[in-house]
Amino acid sequence: MTPAVFRLRVWMAFITLVNFCIGIAFYAWLVARSNKYNTKAGEDVYKYKWTDVAMLIASLALFLAYLCSIWSKPRLHKFVRAALMLLPALFLLGVQLRQIQLRIELINTINKRLPSQYGSLKPFSCDGSTDASCGILQSWTFIPVIVGFFVVIEVFVTLFSGVTHTSKSHV
Repeated sequence: MTPAVFRLRVWMAFITLVNFCIGIAFYAWLVARSNKYNTKAGEDVYKYKWTDVAMLIASLALFLAYLCSIWSKPRLHKFVRAALMLLPALFLLGVQLRQIQLRIELINTINKRLPSQYGSLKPFSCDGSTDASCGILQSWTFIPVIVGFFVVIEVFVTLFSGVTHTSKSHV
């Protein structure tokens, strides 16, 4: 592997680790805290959907794939690797971009119904938030999109950069 590709993959391993950790913090802390409050208030609790579990699995799969691509000796063919890396990346992009679209539509609907004296809501604002919950929510909204785009870029850089491994004659 060329030094540039190696550095890019180390960077991608770090980004995917951050993405996975934010996902764990979101579901293990923020959703659990919200469910605890909703239970006390007698409201419905958040029920996990298949996309919630799949987002964490895709995040973990990308992190482990980058670790293996850095330290593992047997290498996959570059087209097989590209397909295997693009599947979870495109899944992350698809799910999170849809969530962003739904949040914007919901806030626009609420703003249309809300009297003007109350002002308007902003879909991705943490105004007035005093704890870390809003930051984690916003991070879990946008970090998977950023990771997905970076994975797509890394895959295409790897595919079109020519030789992805240094030959023994160059070592």
